Amino acid sequence: MPSIYDLERKFGWIAIPHLIRGIAIMQAICWALGYMNPDFWGALAFSRGAIFEGQVWRLISWVFVPLTSSPIFIIFATMILWMFGDIIESAWGIPDHPLRPRRSRHPDRRRAAFPLGLPEFRSF
Repeated sequence: MPSIYDLERKFGWIAIPHLIRGIAIMQAICWALGYMNPDFWGALAFSRGAIFEGQVWRLISWVFVPLTSSPIFIIFATMILWMFGDIIESAWGIPDHPLRPRRSRHPDRRRAAFPLGLPEFRSF
């Protein structure tokens, strides 16, 4: 089985910076369009039968369909997705080039992953 570094070297060109931000924005846009026309969500939802009939956009578009039509939910879900996406991307980084290893924006990755401090575990 190939190591994670081999996979990153092979598929690193696929890395998209700020991908989670884009997903959060598209989810908010799809919520607004679905709020105006509820049939819109049905056209984007994952449906195995519809995919076999040729509606291949459903393989990706289901990511943008929000779980509920509540405006409060979409506001908080978009904020949380945006914040955690930035934190994870800054901690893990993205590959700059397929032949170079990824670089994090933070020299100490643990500090970026836990901005309020490292968790402490008590032994009994």
